[in-house]
Amino acid sequence: MSDKDDLQGLWKIESMMHRGQTVGYSTTHWEFDGDRVLELIPNYVDGGTWATFTLDETANPKRMEQAYTFPTDDGGTRTQSHKQCYELSGDTLTVGGAVVYGDYPPEISDAVST
Repeated sequence: MSDKDDLQGLWKIESMMHRGQTVGYSTTHWEFDGDRVLELIPNYVDGGTWATFTLDETANPKRMEQAYTFPTDDGGTRTQSHKQCYELSGDTLTVGGAVVYGDYPPEISDAVST
């Protein structure tokens, strides 16, 4: 079975680290469905925004890219990608990402990167 298969379903977010510190995070769960992922945010009336995701299980560390599509004022759309590294071990998913829509981090770490 692949990581994509193992990720399917609802995942509760237990903690979030940012710049080496534990922080609050409005997203309480991620739901994986096929090639889509939904961040569940209770403060949003609609519950969140679906994104598509792709995995690179051959990279070290493994990589996940989430692509969000948003409407533009001119009636078109724009896509914004969030690149992250991940580790999947049984029922534990650990994710490390760039600060804001940057490139893949070199590793999953609690340390502050510069």
